[in-house]
Amino acid sequence: MRKLFTTLCMMTLVSWGIIAQEIDITGEVKTGFYWEDKLRDGQSSSEKTPQTSKMHNNDDAGSGLGRFRLNVDLTKGNLGFMFRIEQTGMNEPAPDWPYAFGYINLYDDQFKFSVGKLGGGSPWSTGGPEMWKELETVMGVRFEYKPSFVPGLNVGAVLNGFDKYAEQQAEATLTDYLNETVFGVRYDHEYFGVRFEYRLDSDIDTLRPLDEGASLIYRVEERILTKYLPGFQIWANGNYTGISAEEEAINFVNWLYIQYAPENLTAQLRVGYDVISNRSILHLRPSFYYNFFSNLLNVGTSFQFAQDFGEGKVVEDSPFSYWNVEPKVQVNFGSAYTAFVFHYGMEYKYRDDPSHPKWGPQEQMKWLNIRFGYTF
Repeated sequence: MRKLFTTLCMMTLVSWGIIAQEIDITGEVKTGFYWEDKLRDGQSSSEKTPQTSKMHNNDDAGSGLGRFRLNVDLTKGNLGFMFRIEQTGMNEPAPDWPYAFGYINLYDDQFKFSVGKLGGGSPWSTGGPEMWKELETVMGVRFEYKPSFVPGLNVGAVLNGFDKYAEQQAEATLTDYLNETVFGVRYDHEYFGVRFEYRLDSDIDTLRPLDEGASLIYRVEERILTKYLPGFQIWANGNYTGISAEEEAINFVNWLYIQYAPENLTAQLRVGYDVISNRSILHLRPSFYYNFFSNLLNVGTSFQFAQDFGEGKVVEDSPFSYWNVEPKVQVNFGSAYTAFVFHYGMEYKYRDDPSHPKWGPQEQMKWLNIRFGYTF
């Protein structure tokens, strides 16, 4: 059935592509070679976890051999269709469709309606880099209003299905669906930009306490500092879940980014602060990369450190939650690249195993990833 759906969709898209006035096609292919070695403190060489070697790219390319991704935007006049297909495993019966929807722009592009499987092209998304998130990720209708008298403003709402499994979905009422509505606001100015998206939560799709509550994502950024120091920028994004729910459902994730990226280098500091129920985590992630020979060669490293606090702290009195260092050398060939990345770090993990009382909670991790990628 899934193969038939994919075939019908591809036939429709080919037909639409023939009559479309503009076709924008982008995508990427990622794979690589991955080697991993783990060791718990207190383990002997005979007890150590075996080393792992496989074809894999761990730079956001799924858990399998790699990933193929194709993004297509077809437009004809004020009509358009956007979709993404991707394949991350060789044994999958058909590609995944993260999003596929049609849209129409009306009244000098002041109104936009999008219908289909949403999850791409949202004007209110977090925009990365640590967090790429939208709150409308299922079948639905998205409405956007961009008033001509307030340039840069985008407000709207989304009527969609349930974002979690609904055990009694067949008995859902109109009120249940309305209680899953998403509201979004975005404003882009010469000196700053803001995005907010808020999703209501109905009771029908709540099967456990952690699924309760509304959700909020945001992005704020300044755009004036680069006028005085070219390449300098500060922005932040975040995700709040479990709003107005029980205390154990609360989950706040926030990131602040400070970046200096002139012509030949990129220096960045990422500061994260998470609140997950009764546990808080502070993350520090500085990185520095330099470009040689007109971006033919990139060389640099990143460092990550985190400490957790609160009653939910994984290991009491631990001096850190995790730390690691990742030197990287990348060679670029136009749209293709090869990267060599080595990772070494430590992490405290909860352990309660009476069969190995001498094993400590600290885990040492080493991995090497030779990455291959192509973007188009």
